[in-house]
Amino acid sequence: MTAALADGREIVRQADDGLGFVARPMTRDAVEREVRMDAGERLGTRAVRRILDAVWTIEERPDLTGPLPSLS
Repeated sequence: MTAALADGREIVRQADDGLGFVARPMTRDAVEREVRMDAGERLGTRAVRRILDAVWTIEERPDLTGPLPSLS
């Protein structure tokens, strides 16, 4: 990231392992908090719960034609 300051200087920093990357995975609770914060107001509580339920059970499903299209 580069931040340009009012006096013309630039501050440059690089973060290779941000939260949510392989080296710093997010917990399930953290993922759910972020999804609720980012999508909750726009989609509503029920839709967010359905999305999270579909994501957390994706490996158990024989196909994705059931829950995922209905989330759009």
